[in-house]
Amino acid sequence: MSTTTGLDLLAHANVLTRQLRRTTEPVSAEQWNMFDATVHRLLLEIAGLNALHVRPGDPSRSAMHLAMQNYPRPLRAPIGASMSPEQAASFLGREGSTVRRYVKNGHLRAEVRDGRLHLDAADIPDQVDVPPADPADPHPLAKASCALGALADLLHQARDDAAPVLDHRGEIAGASIHLLSLAAAAARHTLAHGPLDEVVRPVLVARYAERAIDTLRDVAHRPASLHDILAVSGDATCGPPVERLEAALQQWVQATRRELDQMIPSVDVIRQMANQGAHMCAVVRALATQEAPGTAELGLPAPQVLHEAADSLNTGERAWRHVTTLSRPRHEFVTASRDLYEALHAVGTALQQGDPHGDRAYAAPALRHALHGVTELVIATRGLPETFLNAGVLFAPATAIAAKEELVTQRLRHEHVPVNYTDVPNLVHDWVDACAAAHRVRFQVSITPESRLCATAGAGRNRAIERRI
Repeated sequence: MSTTTGLDLLAHANVLTRQLRRTTEPVSAEQWNMFDATVHRLLLEIAGLNALHVRPGDPSRSAMHLAMQNYPRPLRAPIGASMSPEQAASFLGREGSTVRRYVKNGHLRAEVRDGRLHLDAADIPDQVDVPPADPADPHPLAKASCALGALADLLHQARDDAAPVLDHRGEIAGASIHLLSLAAAAARHTLAHGPLDEVVRPVLVARYAERAIDTLRDVAHRPASLHDILAVSGDATCGPPVERLEAALQQWVQATRRELDQMIPSVDVIRQMANQGAHMCAVVRALATQEAPGTAELGLPAPQVLHEAADSLNTGERAWRHVTTLSRPRHEFVTASRDLYEALHAVGTALQQGDPHGDRAYAAPALRHALHGVTELVIATRGLPETFLNAGVLFAPATAIAAKEELVTQRLRHEHVPVNYTDVPNLVHDWVDACAAAHRVRFQVSITPESRLCATAGAGRNRAIERRI
């Protein structure tokens, strides 16, 4: 497989921490500092400064807020972050009022934006220069730092793309507990095998981790959505069909999100989403209905649900056929759509012809992720028809609208004219039905790592993870 998920990286770091506990290799101060800085950086990516990523209704919000405030004075602030004086206080080991006084007296640089003080992380003094972990270092602690650093990169990218991650109640607390457990185990090993004149920092981190775990345990849930953020290696245009599909899916999802973030998205993007979803449902249905042992264990939606979803998506696509927002998708989206279609077609052909790369158990995880990614984007567009119609940005050729006296001139000139609800009576209904069908498919998609890490792909995946980090 060419895909590594957030949960894969967390599990890999867990394995490396177990290896660390079984070894007597000494830990240098540099190795510990790299691990310490990486843990703090990942904790910030999970929870945000002062737990800003935790939703107000989440019962873990207060506990996470305290956990982020009480982390032992971090070795360095997050690069590129803009912080309030209160947020910067923990990196200086001072109170928020003291930081404000430093700013007032000119000892710290800050700027006023929207009536509030903002400090750049680079301006905070007395930070330890901690280089990133060396991937070539064979020490288990260095390898664990690389795995956790890769996870921090994935989370940062997901936050930038506004992708839903750790958005269910208790997931942030669950991910934090897992991370802090690794930190506590690594700190204990460092105390036993590290230099005696550098034991203060591991002691502080170990004490902090164990206390934070106690406060978070009752409100934590398994961070299952980490399975939805992916790192994909490979080329969308060459290689085994399944690896092409994984690479093409990631590129297409990113390109589609960028298109949907436009002020007025193109209708061609929405139609392409429906086409890709219907095609995907058809391929997965063919896989799910094959008469072979283990079909029920592949974690795929029921064939009837896939069939109904494909029909609904095709109907929804036809409802958009004669309307436009007069904007066009970018070249990157068109290219990514073509690559995804061809990769999916290659997977379907391999499954039908019995190609070794078309093994059902090998292909199922990639198809589950593909279904999840496409249906998630379709569901996110549920309200677009009404939004477009209410804003008056939806148009159609005058010749495609029922004859009206006031449109005679436009019909003769073949012009586009604004449309309203009566001009496209089925658009809202058909697209809402398509989104509902996509939601049923997504609900049935099994994305548990236990089923994903099947015996066929397990060994290859572990090797791929180590290569990438």
